[in-house]
Amino acid sequence: MFSSLISPDCKSYLITDTITCKGSFLLYQFIQPKTILIGLAQNRNHYVTVGKKLGIQLEQIPDFNFIDLLNQLVNDSDISLDTILNQIKQSLSKLSKPTVIVDDVTPLLYFGLDVIKVITFLSELHHIVHDNGGLLVLLSHDDCPGDKDLVLLNNWISHQMETILVGFTEGVNGQLQVKRGSKSIEGKSVVEGLLLYYLTESGVNFFTRGSNNL
Repeated sequence: MFSSLISPDCKSYLITDTITCKGSFLLYQFIQPKTILIGLAQNRNHYVTVGKKLGIQLEQIPDFNFIDLLNQLVNDSDISLDTILNQIKQSLSKLSKPTVIVDDVTPLLYFGLDVIKVITFLSELHHIVHDNGGLLVLLSHDDCPGDKDLVLLNNWISHQMETILVGFTEGVNGQLQVKRGSKSIEGKSVVEGLLLYYLTESGVNFFTRGSNNL
């Protein structure tokens, strides 16, 4: 069901969520062989534990890589985005057509990094992944309209990519809506649509509005 919202032509997605409707569970829908998960929100054990609950054994996925940027930023406040980008490049050099997932971009601002530098970093990452024939998936919070830096960052990313908005819907856990990015759809077939979802202890159920799949 979720795959109906994902276009094979699309090479980049932004997932936006809120405090009340978390979107991190959706990242696991993109994990496959040759995936690099860049952790800015949680440590490796968290992703392994949540993955098991969802029936995904991360440790058994071929060429699964985890880069713990959260720990690096906590322990080295002077680390540069260039250093981070070089780490990612080294991991990407070993893979062809990888999936790169960033969970999530918001802490880069919370750690005091300049928003323009963060945009430049993500732009370079976007080009590197695209040149390798890969898929880039970013998660960002979108419930702070008074945070000008975050609004600027999300506006820039959503202009470049397809956006999957995670939001509240009464009676279920939430809804997903795909929104086209104006730059990302040139020459591509992107499906816009909406799905509702219901979280369970063992996974997530997706269904269309009006269906009876709870």
